[in-house]
Amino acid sequence: MTIIQQNNKKILRFYGLEAARFNKGGCIYLDSAATTLMMVNAKEAADRFLEYYSNVHTNAHNKAKISGICLEWAYQKVTEFLKCSETHEALFMGSGATAAINGFAQLMRFNFPSRRMVVISSMEHHSNDLPHRQNFSEAVFVPLSSKGKSAGGIDLDFLNNILEENQGRVAYVAVTGLSNVTGVRTPLQQICEIAHRHDTVVLVDGAQMVSRTRVDLTALGVDAFAFSGHKLYAPGSPGVLAIKKNLLEQLSPIYVGGGIVDDVTTSNYILSSKLRERHQPGTPNIYGAILLAYAMHSLIEYGMDYIEEHEQNLCDYARKLLTQIPEVTCYGCIDNSAGTNSGCITFNILDLPHELVGRILNDHYGIAVRNGCFCAHPYVRSLLQEELWELDADPENPDDINRIDSFKGMVRASFGVYTSKQDIDALAKAISIIVQNKTNFLNNYISSSIPLTSSVSEFNPLKLLSTGNSQYEI
Repeated sequence: MTIIQQNNKKILRFYGLEAARFNKGGCIYLDSAATTLMMVNAKEAADRFLEYYSNVHTNAHNKAKISGICLEWAYQKVTEFLKCSETHEALFMGSGATAAINGFAQLMRFNFPSRRMVVISSMEHHSNDLPHRQNFSEAVFVPLSSKGKSAGGIDLDFLNNILEENQGRVAYVAVTGLSNVTGVRTPLQQICEIAHRHDTVVLVDGAQMVSRTRVDLTALGVDAFAFSGHKLYAPGSPGVLAIKKNLLEQLSPIYVGGGIVDDVTTSNYILSSKLRERHQPGTPNIYGAILLAYAMHSLIEYGMDYIEEHEQNLCDYARKLLTQIPEVTCYGCIDNSAGTNSGCITFNILDLPHELVGRILNDHYGIAVRNGCFCAHPYVRSLLQEELWELDADPENPDDINRIDSFKGMVRASFGVYTSKQDIDALAKAISIIVQNKTNFLNNYISSSIPLTSSVSEFNPLKLLSTGNSQYEI
């Protein structure tokens, strides 16, 4: 039995699975980079909490006291999971990493107005790119360390030079921990050392990293770390910003309201003496925080080292199988050694638009993948540039332009703790069949406007939510 099989069986036993305990819904779910499926035992734990649910910010009655204790436990579980209990505070912000990153950008702009430059890697999701451009007058992009179909990584020499030349002007450096496009890992410790040497801080988009690898913010030296609970097996939970206490102490809040003050008069207000509370106005998403914290508790109990090994092995195995299939191009493999990518694999099939491949995998093989540019247009464009240049097209011909547009993207298969080696085998087998029958598939899918399945248009949300029966097969 392989390590993948052993780990997967251990995971299934730990969660009491039947993979249905993750609500896989009958399909082979390879879209975990977009959102992970619900960890059902975490939902059950959060549902048990609802018996005691109340708003916090008072000790006048028992429900409020219990809710406050549980919410405090959730905050502590986040920093325990990220191994930064002594160094960082956790803030719950909005519905995902996007809100947390926007909040950080606004905090830094508001509190450090003389620092008008941000430095951003060229692999970023739009959520770790556009907020910085919107809030700062100058954004510098760090080039990739490799080019073409293997593009990925960060040019550390460029990073060092740009920070040295602009020391005192840079508000922060924004990088991903793990690319949502290719799974390329970022050398966070080296980046933090370079940034700190030049008097600036580092914000990490950890949305892909947090569910796939063991994270130790203290050891890495990361100043701020944003992630989404919905990508950590807890859909409906909040976004999180874990930020160094000594940095947060320097920041006046940008969002104000109830719960952040000790006193208010018509002429003044006094912020809370508690550091975290100054930046958490209003009623928090208490249920979502409990849901996320229990998911983290379960992952800690199981062991993130095992999960990291499981996901790494799946990624290496998928890359090995797909690169052996003729007419399939895989992206972002910086070198041929194992361990350089994790969590996902992106690919295209020669002469087949990426959207069509995704639809065929869904319609004919029950495999859920994602296609497009994954909200990372600059990075995807750099990966595809050579291929798009090679397309034989007349720039004056609208049909040729539309044909090129259909190839501006790729297909991504991404993994979770519930993904098995058998899921990867099914994907590779399906892709092999598609390659062998390209002409038939192209003839069967006449236009991009055809529905995924004939029954999708009849799907009734209210019937599903009211009765649990949608009369719809995934």
